Amino acid sequence: MIGEAIGNAVAYIVALDTIMIAVIGAIVTIYIAKTEKRQKINDAKREKRQKEIDERAELRRKESELAIKLMDANVALSVATAIAVKDGNTNGTMSAALKKAEKAADEYDCFVTDTAVDNIQSQ
Repeated sequence: MIGEAIGNAVAYIVALDTIMIAVIGAIVTIYIAKTEKRQKINDAKREKRQKEIDERAELRRKESELAIKLMDANVALSVATAIAVKDGNTNGTMSAALKKAEKAADEYDCFVTDTAVDNIQSQ
């Protein structure tokens, strides 16, 4: 009788241990799943932010490139104007510098317009 009671107690303890291990395993599995889900959400947010940063950097790069072209065209036009004033007549240099300045200004205007349209559409 005592042996049978001890056997039943041991079986009960083993069953209880098994249930506890299963419960702990389930809790850990749920925790890991929630952590992974949260990590995926954070990764998606981080990727979106990085994409926006990269897009802004590309816009700044393009704007800088166009600004340099504008400055270059302005210098060429200034030099051509100075030569024309000094010599008292316009020449091919003036026409070429004027075309360069007009082209640079048009490119910059297109960039500003496209950027404004993109900003309006994204809102």
